[in-house]
Amino acid sequence: MRLIVPKENFDGYPDGKRASFAAGVAVEVPDDFADLVIAKGQAKEQHSEPAAEPFAKKGAQREAE
Repeated sequence: MRLIVPKENFDGYPDGKRASFAAGVAVEVPDDFADLVIAKGQAKEQHSEPAAEPFAKKGAQREAE
């Protein structure tokens, strides 16, 4: 798991389920998903760990199933 900070609002599928990411809100995501969004320029890696919530909680809201 890695901590990222989205540069823009976007939706993604870090674990196969849709999640919304808000610009500027640090979230912890799986390594492969972090690599993808960083490579696409949608996020940057946060090296120090402030009080960030896992992506399934605060900062990323899942759609109702």
